[in-house]
Amino acid sequence: MKIEIFNSQKVRAVDAINPEDPAIEQMLSEGGVTSALVLPGSGNVIGGEAAYVKLRKSKLVSEMLMKDVPRALKFACGENPKNVYGRGKGEMPASRMGVAWKLREILEEARELKTKQDEWDCSNQTVQETTRRPHSLRLEPLVGLLRKHNINLNVHCYMVHDLEMMMRISDEFGFKINAFHHALDAYKIASTIAERDITVATFSDLYGYKWEAYDASTKSPYILHNAGAKVSIKSDHPVTHAKDLLWNAQKAYHYGLDALSALKSVTTIPANSIGLGQRIGSIQGGFEADLVVWDRHPLRLGATPSLVIMDGNERFHNPNTNIDSSLMVAPTFSTATVQSPLKAML
Repeated sequence: MKIEIFNSQKVRAVDAINPEDPAIEQMLSEGGVTSALVLPGSGNVIGGEAAYVKLRKSKLVSEMLMKDVPRALKFACGENPKNVYGRGKGEMPASRMGVAWKLREILEEARELKTKQDEWDCSNQTVQETTRRPHSLRLEPLVGLLRKHNINLNVHCYMVHDLEMMMRISDEFGFKINAFHHALDAYKIASTIAERDITVATFSDLYGYKWEAYDASTKSPYILHNAGAKVSIKSDHPVTHAKDLLWNAQKAYHYGLDALSALKSVTTIPANSIGLGQRIGSIQGGFEADLVVWDRHPLRLGATPSLVIMDGNERFHNPNTNIDSSLMVAPTFSTATVQSPLKAML
């Protein structure tokens, strides 16, 4: 078995984006989503590189890609890689220990390559002129992660022992986890996650669709926030459509998350988590002019975008909506798994 099968740094989400996907227009017009971090799937222990996109109407993916963004990686643990490889193919990893072992194995390879690169960088001119700097396309993003070269790491994990395993490995190899995704058990160790400054990109009320989700709680965003953890409401598009992102923030508010935090969970917090908080997710001078005007307060059920502005230009206008005096303008964002429409009350 080749390690590349489930440790695929050669895999990049950008290579699979369909700019003509009708869901793109739905996200914009029905959900007020203008930007997304598109993560590769969770069947592999290391899924590959993510893509940052603006949801522009275009025939070309290149016109959707955001410029001057960090690189982003996706890891996964638990039942997904176990089922794909252990149960599905009779291959490793077939257990949680196997997932951890494969992570350590490839990270150790990356650490060894990093050492060889450092040695080459410190070598004399003759060596550098006559030999090539050590390189591996498969390992290169992980070397960047170990060097802390502005690589944003997002990890798909549900259960406490999986979350803890990932934190343990991050300590062993000295890299940062930016966000745990799904993370339905994270509320059980909320203070630990808060101490590590890891964002929890989660759902408001998804439950029971697999055994890892049996301990989910509608109070999870509330508990995490009260413990000081950063909570981002996410989609799992197309399993849970990104156009419904604000609706899930409304539900988190209904279940106890305070109004401001519910709004931040789809604006400033996800923007900061993916490394773009200096340009999207808030209404500030110098930020990208992505705004949504809602027909009612965004936390009211049925809130609908009346006007969507992207990069200062009108992208969508719904003539059938009436804007009342309690309208809200909001900066919009998403991570294809996380969005952001909202912030300052007018």
